[in-house]
Amino acid sequence: MKDSMWVNLMIGVWLVVAAFVLAPVTAVRSWNDVIFGIVLIISSWSVLSAVRPTATVWFEALVGIWLIVAPFVLGYTFAAGIWNDVICGVVAVAISLMALAEVNRPTRIA
Repeated sequence: MKDSMWVNLMIGVWLVVAAFVLAPVTAVRSWNDVIFGIVLIISSWSVLSAVRPTATVWFEALVGIWLIVAPFVLGYTFAAGIWNDVICGVVAVAISLMALAEVNRPTRIA
């Protein structure tokens, strides 16, 4: 689980960078990517440092779902911004659900 959370942390970093790299830079898309990129960075770091971070992993899944629907709710007009957020959201949700399955797996006592 800890290894997969690095992927979500890097997605957060990418979202912050993409807010200024993907043209055209629009205020709505940029602010959304910066805010939720920072949220993913902080929550991923929290998961990496926690013992059983069930609530934080669920929160990351919700952030991923928001990234999937945000382009349509906020009315993005540029295809690269739409696809960037949707792909990042799908990967964030997938990683979070995989981590959640591992967190909830019963531990074996040998």
